[in-house]
Amino acid sequence: MTSQRIVIFFHSDHSVSWVKLTETGDIQQSAYRQEINTLSLPPMNHDVYVIVPAQTILLTEVQLPKLNRARLRQALPFALEEQLVEEVDHLHFAMGDYQADGSIPVAIINRLQLESWLGRLKDAGLSPVAILPALFALPYSEEYWHVTAYDSMGLVRIGKYSGFACDPENISTLLELKKAESIDPKEIIQIKRDEPSLLTEFAKNIFLYPSINLLQGPYQPKHTNKKAKKTWLTAFYLTIAWIGFAFFSKIMSCFILSAQNYHLNLEIAKIYRVHFPTAKSVIAPRERMEEKLRKLSFSNNENPFLSLLALLSNSFASRKEIQLHRLDFRNSQITLDISASSFNSIDALIQLLTQQGLTIKQQNAASVNSEAKATLLITAGIS
Repeated sequence: MTSQRIVIFFHSDHSVSWVKLTETGDIQQSAYRQEINTLSLPPMNHDVYVIVPAQTILLTEVQLPKLNRARLRQALPFALEEQLVEEVDHLHFAMGDYQADGSIPVAIINRLQLESWLGRLKDAGLSPVAILPALFALPYSEEYWHVTAYDSMGLVRIGKYSGFACDPENISTLLELKKAESIDPKEIIQIKRDEPSLLTEFAKNIFLYPSINLLQGPYQPKHTNKKAKKTWLTAFYLTIAWIGFAFFSKIMSCFILSAQNYHLNLEIAKIYRVHFPTAKSVIAPRERMEEKLRKLSFSNNENPFLSLLALLSNSFASRKEIQLHRLDFRNSQITLDISASSFNSIDALIQLLTQQGLTIKQQNAASVNSEAKATLLITAGIS
């Protein structure tokens, strides 16, 4: 939001007034009843809002199914065509949001009138963000109807988006008719102010109460689109920066991990060559070190047979379908004659023994009377 706002009033006699407000709603400057080409406005680093005569605008409502804004804009002229005297091609339709009862408030104005105001503003170097009917400058309340005399006209606001403008002498008559038509007529509040006081109150009210901005569709202000584009560009650049940061972080992590891996490999190679001094290159260091540890474990044991037997007993205990027929131990090697219901059971045992760090060689495998038999030669260490 900008820090300052200018509210310009178009009067029915073609003169204009303006009020400058701070962000908090305080009046800084104002001028009344001037020609637009003689306006002396402060530097334009703020948004411009324009209030136009209410008698040139028809306020109504229409019931339509839920549609997006573009489809609604296309459907409105056809939905309201029978209620209008002028050709819909000559009219501009501005709409509010769907209401709780499903209705859509609509403000209708002749295109030439709207373009005339826009042309006068353009000639004065002004680009408004909103053009609002003067009726929406009156306060809105669910408990009251608000009435005032403004710009030689009587203004009556009877709802959030409804009301009328008429000659001052006809206000009482029309109010009585509205009361008779209304299911729940409200108490009337008369607003009596001199014009300067009324305009400053109006300038504040348009930011406090609901209204319909006439600048929609082809009349939507371009710089609003620029602001939206700027917001999207900012979001885009922030996203690119975030992706770049994430990518850079991953690259840095790769460099750090690569350096750590390099130093770890150097330490591994150093330890490897201590234990395998004749090796020309480092090949499967983990597997070779584990094998050496197992061999050292068996060589340090006073009875390698007991060590092998302990590993075998654990494996046979978990494979109860294996039958042991003969066990022979010679030269640090155990020979087993075994049988099972299938060769799959024998293969499972061999795999289990291999996982224990043993070397297994299978001989004399045969199937006899639907029973699988084999001879296993078992030594410590992986071949």
